[in-house]
Amino acid sequence: MKLTVKQMHGLLKHPDSPYIRAVSFCSLFFILFYSIFMNVMLHDAVSAH
Repeated sequence: MKLTVKQMHGLLKHPDSPYIRAVSFCSLFFILFYSIFMNVMLHDAVSAH
């Protein structure tokens, strides 16, 4: 499932429930952490050879 920037912004600013904001924040954190982690791992794998 891909979210656009506008959709993610809407979830982070959702007025109805703090749980919606919490879940969207956790997903955003996971996506960013995963992206950074994979870049580091790929860089280390390339430089090891």
